[in-house]
Amino acid sequence: MIAFSEDLIEAYPEAKVVLTYRDVDSWYRSYNQAVIGSMNAIIPNLACGLSTYLWRIREVHFRAVKGWLGMKIDTEDMRAKAKQAYWDHYANVKRVTPPERLLEFKLEDGWKPLCDFLRKPVPNRPFPRVNDAQALEEKITLLCRRGLVHVLRRSLMWSIPVAAGLAIAYWIRTQSG
Repeated sequence: MIAFSEDLIEAYPEAKVVLTYRDVDSWYRSYNQAVIGSMNAIIPNLACGLSTYLWRIREVHFRAVKGWLGMKIDTEDMRAKAKQAYWDHYANVKRVTPPERLLEFKLEDGWKPLCDFLRKPVPNRPFPRVNDAQALEEKITLLCRRGLVHVLRRSLMWSIPVAAGLAIAYWIRTQSG
């Protein structure tokens, strides 16, 4: 939603908006590790480069960073601008959302404020806690593994017949000579 928040808030005038607040330093550590770090890591980029599907996902991410955030795909520029982009987005959502439709939600507050805002009963289970950086890193790793398997399968589809053809051609040549 981050890239289209104004459009979505305007398009759905009855929708409630939950703006999740995180400590910006904590968020930045996750962003720096999971996003900036993975964008410049050799193995994930190689895997993405070999997989058309993953390459497209990577390109969307790079374009979002360049276009929406106005950052160069340069880790220093991204590091310099990331925290301000976080606060700019947060302020923009607050600016365009009517107060009665907006909940500034802190994850550590758990179910109650969220359920009260949405007029839903509080579930009888713990509020989910996920390490965002770790979860994102696991997803990136999984996608890259799937991409490599896909590339290997595609490579085998054409390399086995080519190798068989070369072996047959070599065999014919050795038989005739």
